[in-house]
Amino acid sequence: MAAMNHAVDVCPPLSGKRHPTGLDRALAELAPRQHGVVARQQLIALGISRHPIDYLIARGWVRVVHRGVYAVGHSSLTQKGRWMAAVLAAGPGAVLSHRSAAALWRPV
Repeated sequence: MAAMNHAVDVCPPLSGKRHPTGLDRALAELAPRQHGVVARQQLIALGISRHPIDYLIARGWVRVVHRGVYAVGHSSLTQKGRWMAAVLAAGPGAVLSHRSAAALWRPV
């Protein structure tokens, strides 16, 4: 996931030009903090509307993990990425619990 730290590589511009509002940079900063996944509602909050999201999916720049949850710039997720995707898919107020939460907090 180290490649995701490069903001310009995560979300290629939709029109062949850089997004004037820095949407690709905002997306590149959000995804690594969430183990490489984002929710559709987060993309909308960044100012990316339905049609550009569908375009990103069609081009493979984001990949569907769960309904309304996408892996950004890759198709392989770590265990933490899968957990984060599940929590995002479950919606507001969702949390990781039981064995998964224990595994997350277990000292390495």
